[in-house]
Amino acid sequence: MEPSDIPGGGPLIFAGFYALTKAERQIFLAASRWARVQQVFQDGPGLREKIADLLPAGQREGPAPVPRPQVQFTVSPDTHGQVAALNAALARADDDTLIVLPSAETLFPILRHCLSRFDPESYNVSLPYPLHRTPLYGFFNALMEVVSTMDGPRVYVPAYVSFVLHPYVKNIRLGASAEATRVLFHALEERLEESRTLRFMTLEEIEADPRAASDAAARLADGGGPSEQELRAHLADIHHRTIARFRSFSSIREFAATCVELVTWVHDKSTAREHPYFTPFSESIVESLEAISRSLVAGMSFTDQQSYFTLLRTYLRSRHLSFPGTPLHGMQVLGGLETRSLQFGKVFVLDANEGVFPEAFRENTLLPFSVRRALGLSTSRDQEDLADYHFQLLAAGARTMHLFYVENSDRQRSRFVERLLWEEQKKRRLPEDRRLVRSISYRVSLTNSAPAPVPKTPEVAAWLGTVEHSATSLDAYLECPLKFYYRTVLRLSAREDLSGEIESREIGTLVHDVLAHFFRDRTGRPLDAADLDLDALTAALDGAFADRFGSAESGANRLLRDQVNRHLRDFLDGYQGPLLRSHRVAITSVEHDARALWKGFVLRGRLDRVEERDGKPFLIDYKTSANRAYYRMRLDRLSLEERESWHRWIPTLQLPIYVLLHSQETGTAPADIQAMFLLLGRNRMDTGIELPLFEDPAASYESWAVLERVLEELLKEIVSADVPFSPAADLRAACPRCDFTAICGTGWLKRG
Repeated sequence: MEPSDIPGGGPLIFAGFYALTKAERQIFLAASRWARVQQVFQDGPGLREKIADLLPAGQREGPAPVPRPQVQFTVSPDTHGQVAALNAALARADDDTLIVLPSAETLFPILRHCLSRFDPESYNVSLPYPLHRTPLYGFFNALMEVVSTMDGPRVYVPAYVSFVLHPYVKNIRLGASAEATRVLFHALEERLEESRTLRFMTLEEIEADPRAASDAAARLADGGGPSEQELRAHLADIHHRTIARFRSFSSIREFAATCVELVTWVHDKSTAREHPYFTPFSESIVESLEAISRSLVAGMSFTDQQSYFTLLRTYLRSRHLSFPGTPLHGMQVLGGLETRSLQFGKVFVLDANEGVFPEAFRENTLLPFSVRRALGLSTSRDQEDLADYHFQLLAAGARTMHLFYVENSDRQRSRFVERLLWEEQKKRRLPEDRRLVRSISYRVSLTNSAPAPVPKTPEVAAWLGTVEHSATSLDAYLECPLKFYYRTVLRLSAREDLSGEIESREIGTLVHDVLAHFFRDRTGRPLDAADLDLDALTAALDGAFADRFGSAESGANRLLRDQVNRHLRDFLDGYQGPLLRSHRVAITSVEHDARALWKGFVLRGRLDRVEERDGKPFLIDYKTSANRAYYRMRLDRLSLEERESWHRWIPTLQLPIYVLLHSQETGTAPADIQAMFLLLGRNRMDTGIELPLFEDPAASYESWAVLERVLEELLKEIVSADVPFSPAADLRAACPRCDFTAICGTGWLKRG
């Protein structure tokens, strides 16, 4: 390197440096011999050791002691406390005030809750904000998740719904407004929830849904909205510009160009550019993508699309958006390293926690610490020394410094805070630091009260006397009248999430469908061994499975289908076959809907299977559970006078109501009808899966008198205006599995 390599003839000044790499040190040494060069270093802790070979021998000794400002320490349990304390401490926004944000996560809380009361021209923000925290990165991540989880041409429905409900997608304009797109995608979401067990669908199947576009068009008709055909074309266009375009690439350059086109399309066609900070976020991401296009790897290609996504995610996580600003204008909000060589009278430092200030620097696994040190490269220790150096210089130039930090089970205060606290303790001769630290605490009431009863109006009571009561609704009332009120009177229900996981309830419905289909053609006559055709059972399962969950050719669907198939075949071999050999069994009906009037009330229910065993009526209800205690009645412990204990000994009224329905239909006395659950969730398929309504048939007449009394009293309670809808007697037993804890305020029981 020669002086002629540097353009111009004026002074060449090196300033603001601290730790030098080996290459930088060689440049400084070479340039120090030039007449036009001046090297300016700001004296501070550790500096002279770092540049000892650049200094004359007489200047290599340590610097004078660094002056200390008046320091105030504030501890908070979380970020909210820090922001509240800072807001209280900020009197005005002037040129002498600095807010240091070592963590970019605190930026927007500061902007919204502290700086919003000041004139925007009175402060400046200049710090790096990570691109992976921007909504645009989340948009790309949602799109890549859809493409990554595709099974051939079929999209994974939960990932698809998450993507199309992203604000940048559902606000794509159709014409001059984005309302039609929002209505379309929410109508489509409702349709997909109805068929939530279909986890994979092609884009063409989604576009051809017979109701989504028509429902959306009907909702938009009053405002002269688009037609059903226009909505379908709009949906197909969105699919083409997003998911379809990201299914394959020929090179990294093409992938980056496709991403830029998508950002441009979102900017032009959606309301995204009206969102705060979208423009700087999009410009920074486009600059990063263009840098990929100009890089040496741009012409390379990957064998799979996932590698392109990994490249983009990894690269964007290393990129930051630098907020522009005028460094000498107004109050400054700066990052940790943006404060170097600057001095302010009042300094506020947030997130003064270890791992944040100084940042926890991770060593490169390819070049570990010892190798980097041997090569003269920057190490994590150099970065920590650099942060310490600039912090001490900042403190030396300040009159007052406020340090805010979070202290809880996961976070502890910074070593910088510890050092300043120790110096203050020594100065004031304090054995403990508690007198030096101001604590921000919250007044939190941990009192949990039971929900209040809901009064029952005469109109509601009269209406309840006219509705049909099922075992499900009466079980809800028996457990918790408030649950019955929300479910039956208000008709509320929990919204189903498109999680993609097949839940146990859905497996139970599948098993019911398969067994109903299998036995429906075998009703009205005695069963024999030839009726237990395992291949026919498998065929029935395959048809029902395809209808509910789609293809079972691969993945989790195949595993689930095989497990259900094996278990149902075991049911025929281990339970149904021996039953036919020891009893004469004739199935009367399957999935039979029954309604009957009993003591002035209308009861209804669906009986899984009605059969005759040796001429006696049997009612069968399938349960995919294996828990006998969950369904077992203990009438021997029931006291009719203790109303609040009824649910403890009668967990469900399902079988008693089914018996009453069958009794009313056939004229058979209830005590002469046997009923049982078949617990299909048990590992061993034999007579042990039977859970009869009455374990002692000899006591059936006495037991029926108790059950009828309980059922009649419950129905009278339901239609009585004098009896409010009260909460469950045992909240800890009822609330954890209830859908209405948010309304009752008993969510703490669910969490517990």
